[in-house]
Amino acid sequence: MPMRVPFNMWREGAAYPAGSTVTVMNGNQLLTFQARINHTSTQSNRPPSPDFWQLVPGF
Repeated sequence: MPMRVPFNMWREGAAYPAGSTVTVMNGNQLLTFQARINHTSTQSNRPPSPDFWQLVPGF
């Protein structure tokens, strides 16, 4: 079962399993992204990096 990971807990070096989700603030809108692959977070692969994250519409 995918786990929900609040974006405010995002930190470099954290592991995100494929299918896990994060919610990010974009202006005044909350967007939810799902990890495409297992990865360890870095500044270059944080949401909305399309190689690592997929937008979850209407979530």
